[in-house]
Amino acid sequence: MRFFIRRKSVSKPMLWGCLDAVGAGILACRVHCLHALLLVFLCCSGSVPATVAAGQTESALAAFEEANRLYEQAKYEEAAAAYLKILDSGVVSPAVYFNLGNAYFKSGQLGMAIVSYRKAQQLAPRDPDIRANLQFVRATVGGGTAPAQPFWRRLVTRFNLDEWAILTAGALWLFGGLQALRQLVQSPFFERRLLTIVPLLLVLFCLVGLGCAWLLAAEPCAVVVKPDTVLHHGPLEESPRVQVLQDGQELVVVDKKDDWVQVEGAARGIGWLHRSNVALMP
Repeated sequence: MRFFIRRKSVSKPMLWGCLDAVGAGILACRVHCLHALLLVFLCCSGSVPATVAAGQTESALAAFEEANRLYEQAKYEEAAAAYLKILDSGVVSPAVYFNLGNAYFKSGQLGMAIVSYRKAQQLAPRDPDIRANLQFVRATVGGGTAPAQPFWRRLVTRFNLDEWAILTAGALWLFGGLQALRQLVQSPFFERRLLTIVPLLLVLFCLVGLGCAWLLAAEPCAVVVKPDTVLHHGPLEESPRVQVLQDGQELVVVDKKDDWVQVEGAARGIGWLHRSNVALMP
């Protein structure tokens, strides 16, 4: 299996869509399409000075190139810190998460590499480089691959939540247009097809969209981010050990209690992990 450890370049338009032009805090793991459209509208209308947004774009590009230079100089921990600083500034980009994963992998932090690649995959679910690197790191982890996912989940996650929202909105517009066309064209074909097949397809689109939203919010995964993490029988340090987990193992979260999470998927069954030893992901 080929491992694509290389940096990704980011063009100005890509970073423009990933910046919060007003610089107000840290964005979530992705930029919503409506937010991006609103940003463009504000810039065009003069509500947000274009020079501010352009300045932030140039600053983010410079920081990205500096982080890439650190990576190329084999200063992987410093490069990871530089990529994190870019993300903390409000930039949300699959390229930044991808390069962050590379830096973590090179510095021996397999769990954090998996977390970064998975965040990159949430933003660009069909990127072949992200998928190849994620598969390679998972194969490198001593505990084995990620928990097996059912076919329907793999199918749904081919698109991110924003893309499902766009597809659903497109289906609604298509249905509305066909209904208007039905009023203009009196035909048994339109009467039969539009009142049966098209509504069923529309319902399917909506259900898939809702299922995708539920999928991303429910059943979080716990990624072990520290080596030799102890899996306990109960949510106490004094609780008997179940087994020792390796950095990078991915487990399904079953329950949470205080600073502990109950997980399943380990070789010896269900157990409890302290939150400081894992990164939680949807």
